[in-house]
Amino acid sequence: MRKEIKLKSLKLSYFRGIQRKEINFQNHHTNIFGKNEAGKTTLVDSWSWLLFGKDSNGNSQFEVKPLDKYNNYLSGVETEVVGVLDVNGEEVELKRILKENWSRPKGQEQKVFKGNVTDFYWNDVPMKLKEYTAKVQNILDENIFKLITNPLAFDALPWKERRAVLIEMCGDVSDNDLAQSNPKYESLVKVLSNKTLEEYKKEVAAKRLKLIKDREAIPTRIDEVYRGMPEDRDFDVIREKINFKNEELAEVEANINDKSKAQNALYEERSKTNSKIHQLKTELQNIKFEIERNVKASQTQDTTKLDELTRKIKSKKEAIADYEAAVKRFETSIQDIDKQRDRLREQWHTENAKSFEFNESECKCPTCKRAFEAEDIAVKRTELETNFNQAKQNKLAEIQKNGGELKEQSEKLSQRIKDAQRG
Repeated sequence: MRKEIKLKSLKLSYFRGIQRKEINFQNHHTNIFGKNEAGKTTLVDSWSWLLFGKDSNGNSQFEVKPLDKYNNYLSGVETEVVGVLDVNGEEVELKRILKENWSRPKGQEQKVFKGNVTDFYWNDVPMKLKEYTAKVQNILDENIFKLITNPLAFDALPWKERRAVLIEMCGDVSDNDLAQSNPKYESLVKVLSNKTLEEYKKEVAAKRLKLIKDREAIPTRIDEVYRGMPEDRDFDVIREKINFKNEELAEVEANINDKSKAQNALYEERSKTNSKIHQLKTELQNIKFEIERNVKASQTQDTTKLDELTRKIKSKKEAIADYEAAVKRFETSIQDIDKQRDRLREQWHTENAKSFEFNESECKCPTCKRAFEAEDIAVKRTELETNFNQAKQNKLAEIQKNGGELKEQSEKLSQRIKDAQRG
């Protein structure tokens, strides 16, 4: 069934770079022209987005929301495109609206952005995407729309699809018709008596592929020699890298050894403290024995001497309590140093194991999605790899610096222990 479709009007609101625009198309032709970046392509994109949710190039992943002068998305506005069509004399209005979805979570005062939603209307009747798409497809096939609105669409099709379009428009040609037009094809038609041309082409291609594989399977001595040759390697560069890594490892091990020495010093000081505590307990026991002996030897109690001995006992008990508290602090400090040393070693090995990774497939223009030139990709790769190596060296240096700070803290702690013992 022949269809006549006319676009009568197109209205845009906050669509990409156009804030508001309305065009009324009359019976005569309407020409749209202007300078670069004037909005010509934006109008075509809006027409395609209204029908199929894509831009004029067929891309569904493209941004339609407008930007402010700082290239930030405008918030709080709705992107809307309305088109009025005349389909075989019947007027139809299509509307597509993209708007922001804000909601207030329970227990919060501020609303939170939850993403964008799209509303669809057909003659002001709201409907879902599937229903809207079906009604658009019913009046205008998307592929036909591309072919009649974009002069480059046909050339962009694969050759088989272009051939199918031409055959649909002009009619197909049989094998016999082709043979009659050129005597050279008569022998080919005889071969195709019980198969199609496509089947015969696949058969020939399969035989040709088998011959190529058979030829490649024949080994030659030259190929065997080349395959047996080891890969060239620059051993000087490899040795230099190994020496550099060994120097880094030696520096980290030196920091760890310094912390081990500090830990040993803490253990030694703790042993001295335990010996002191044992000595004080022995003196306390001797005092108790002395009190008991004096009590038994004397029939009368010397209150003054007893008070003096009681005071000494209390003093010794307090000294023992202080030393026991010091031992607990020493043990806590030793545990903290052990944990920090383990974390430091794990951080260094984790950071040192990182390697630079680069995905060339992601090197595309964010606007047109076209892959960058090979030279630009190489420059970008070099820049990213340099930044990665510099960040890695900075991180390793920071870890080594933290190791030095831990060493300094250990030395200060050891000195405080010695001062406490002298006191």
